[in-house]
Parts: sequence; C-alpha cells; structure tokens
Amino acid sequence: MVPDFDSAVEQFRRFLSGEKIETSVVWIFRKDAIASGRSILLRIPLPAENERLARRCYFLGQERGLGLRIELLCILDGIPCCYIWVPEDQQAAEYAMLSGLKLCIPVEPINARAVQSSLRWNLNKYFSRRSNLQWVIDQLPARADIREVDRQVQLQSCSREGHSQYTLRFDVVFLGGEANGWNGGNEA
Repeated sequence: MVPDFDSAVEQFRRFLSGEKIETSVVWIFRKDAIASGRSILLRIPLPAENERLARRCYFLGQERGLGLRIELLCILDGIPCCYIWVPEDQQAAEYAMLSGLKLCIPVEPINARAVQSSLRWNLNKYFSRRSNLQWVIDQLPARADIREVDRQVQLQSCSREGHSQYTLRFDVVFLGGEANGWNGGNEA
C-alpha cells in the first residue's frame, strides 16, 4: 500500500535527514532542468504550481497502482530538488523493482546551478542534447502530461454528468466551469 502524499513526503524528509541533506524539498519537472555536460541547470524561479502538480502526479501514480518513486535529482544551493516518477506500465514498474513507494537518493547527489537569464537558458538548452546526463532529465515528469490526464478526467466526469460535447469543450477551455453564468448554450 502506498501512503498518501503528505506521509510519503514526511518519510522522504526523514530519509534525507538521515543522509545529512536539508529536508525542505522543491519539486521539479522536465522543463525546469537541463543537462549540461556533467551538471544540471535549473531555471529559476521554479513555477509556483510545481508542488500542486507533484501532489497530483503522486495521486495519479497511486490510482495507477504500479508503485511510485520519490527521488532526489540534484541539490541547488543546499536545497534538494526532487521529483515523482510513475511507471508507464507494469513492465516499467517491474524493471524499476517497484511494488509500493520507493525513496531514492543518489550516493553522490549532483550540485545544480541556477539559471535566471532566458538567453543563457536557451543557449544551454540548445547544447544540452549532447550531455551525458540527458537520460536523467528525460525521466522527469512533464507538467503537460499531468495537465492532460487532469483534462481527460474532467471530460470523463462531465460525460457521466450528462453534459453535451459543446459544454465539455467550453469546460476544458475555462478549466472547470461556467463563465458569467453561460453554460455553452444548454439549459441548466
């Protein structure tokens, strides 16, 4: 059984503490990080929605029932930058030896560097394709994937409630609701 998000994060913090690593974590996603040579660059400031999306990613992994992994990717100015990995299918879960919650910290965590400049970020992004660490970045969850799953869940929920397709499209555009009392032309 996989614990709820808050309990899992508390377990992870105790694990970090035992390894003499700061316990206040930040959550990162694929577009927040670039592999550059043997280093990882993080675009700061990190989006405010990252924690909410990490929580959602964890919940989606719980629902899938294949196991989850909370992992430290790197350390930025002493703060652990972490992510939640959810296997795509049963085979991926077996390869990762997942059956519940797995907490991972590399033996030698990578020290990340912060990037604030858009120009520097884009230049590094262009040259990052040749990095030895690109495979690490590729396993980070993508915010867009989590949003897409949420959109699909919302569509399923609306279809069960008997809304028309016209209303469904409207709900997706406005993320869950009627704007100014208009419901897509259907009677309430």
